[in-house]
Amino acid sequence: MSAEDIVYLKDSLTRMECTVLPTVQDKWVSLHPSYGLLCWCDDKKLKKQFMHMDGLDFLYSGGLSNDDEETLSAKMSVLMRNLGIPALSKVVTREAMFNGPTESSFKAALLDWALPYAQRFLHSLHPDKYSQLKQSGFDILNRLRVVEVKKLSYRNVIKIAGSESKKQIECSCVLQDHDLYTTQESDSHALFMELSRLFFDGKPELYLANFLHMITTMAELGSTEEQIRLFYLQ
Repeated sequence: MSAEDIVYLKDSLTRMECTVLPTVQDKWVSLHPSYGLLCWCDDKKLKKQFMHMDGLDFLYSGGLSNDDEETLSAKMSVLMRNLGIPALSKVVTREAMFNGPTESSFKAALLDWALPYAQRFLHSLHPDKYSQLKQSGFDILNRLRVVEVKKLSYRNVIKIAGSESKKQIECSCVLQDHDLYTTQESDSHALFMELSRLFFDGKPELYLANFLHMITTMAELGSTEEQIRLFYLQ
């Protein structure tokens, strides 16, 4: 499909009378706002949490096998995005639920120490993301705040649809917007996994977390700054 075809199709689908999109909830809708939010499912666990929420529908793609679903996810994601039909994981955010903020100076100091190394990682392996970070004046780093709490959990919410999951998931770290909540029991690797979401559109990046954990371990074992520098330059 050409770009013009995509624009024409999207314009057509946003008309209230153009109810040609089938949903899992067994009804036909268009992309008109009056029908609420329409998503395509890329996460079955999240789908179970939001399946019966009002104002939220899932696009029905037929009785597909697991392999077919993976093919649809890989090949159709760009088309869905261009049509304005978001993936479920893109509209779900996590809402931190906690008890008792405490002193967080150690965790905050650890992240302050690790952030320059995170930037070097991005500069070397993800230059596009580093360029975006630099062009923004490192805004997300300047706004980052570490909050240590006694007890922590989160629930998934879809703000645009006013929907929230009843399921609460206990955790040791969770990033919400620019606040990184952590408990005293959280280890550095868990902390770095949450930090990585800040740079990768809310998704954890294992390689970055492993890299930061490794240089932290080296520092704890007495490695010099020069030895750490030689490690990440390899």
